[in-house]
Amino acid sequence: MRSGPVGALPLLGSAKPLPADRLAALYPDRASYQQRYDAAVASAVKAGYALAEDRDALAGFAEPEKIE
Repeated sequence: MRSGPVGALPLLGSAKPLPADRLAALYPDRASYQQRYDAAVASAVKAGYALAEDRDALAGFAEPEKIE
């Protein structure tokens, strides 16, 4: 048995890429993707799932340049 404080648990999960046609329907261009991403970040902050001071760091994960 472990004694002492326990660190944060690793994040677990999986991901399955969406087909290109589904992505194109959801995000027809970079601007619409960025808009939806920014709205999701704002929603996460408002709901308390993310800290307001982390908003800029989260925005850095958007990577709109990957949207063709």
